Amino acid sequence: MPSDSRIHERPLDRRAALGAFGVLGALALGLPRVAAAADRVPVWRLDAVHRRGVGGYSKGAAGCRACRRHARNKIFVSQAAADGGRAHRGCNCRIVRASLPETTYVQLFGPVGNTDRDVVDRRTASVRRVLLAAGSR
Repeated sequence: MPSDSRIHERPLDRRAALGAFGVLGALALGLPRVAAAADRVPVWRLDAVHRRGVGGYSKGAAGCRACRRHARNKIFVSQAAADGGRAHRGCNCRIVRASLPETTYVQLFGPVGNTDRDVVDRRTASVRRVLLAAGSR
């Protein structure tokens, strides 16, 4: 009888060991992503392209020319700043969240939590240089 119980225990031990190695491997592969995400800071943008069923819009249409240009070029420090920095009255562009590396964020806006400005424009040469150096466009 003891030999039967050993036969059943051994595969379970192998499965447990393989499972543990699998978990460790997954953690090792995932940790760089978690670390990379940890040094990112949220920023906000406007989305002028409305697609049917996306963002709560019932109609499928593109925003006006002013909205499209504004949305393409402005980056906001907060959701409230994005809402207050719309292209014009009546703008219904969707506010979307994005992120930047913390070093890039600090160069553009100032220290996290104590920013110098609420919005930057990609068309500005200094902003363009910072974004290009960071690999963002």
